[in-house]
Amino acid sequence: MMIPLTLLLAVIGIIFNLSFASSIMQPDWALAFLLAAILAHRQHWRWVLPMILIHDFALFWNGLAIFPWMVLAPLLLIWSDAQLGPAVPQRTAILTFVTVPMLWLNWPAEAWVLTWLLSFCAWYLMTQVRLESA
Repeated sequence: MMIPLTLLLAVIGIIFNLSFASSIMQPDWALAFLLAAILAHRQHWRWVLPMILIHDFALFWNGLAIFPWMVLAPLLLIWSDAQLGPAVPQRTAILTFVTVPMLWLNWPAEAWVLTWLLSFCAWYLMTQVRLESA
């Protein structure tokens, strides 16, 4: 149930970002939800990465904005889990690593902070849902 809901939230987030880009300060909704899904369970990369590519083409008109950084996220998760074990500090560093390119793409710093915080909260909730269903 989490996969379709996350994809729906990502599509709605892309619509929000395209609709209200110049009128209000807002996070990158789709990036936050999709990154939270990978951080909650790294096996979700199979459906998150194609959606991130759609996200990049919709918002940035190319596939090289966030997608290359997001491709590295599951690899970094596998490596950090093997070396240090699954923990919050490693995943927080990966969250920061994937969202920092927003600043290079001329997103306001406030939008970056909002995206980071939304992703962190969504990651927490998705992890709780996953643990309750297990």
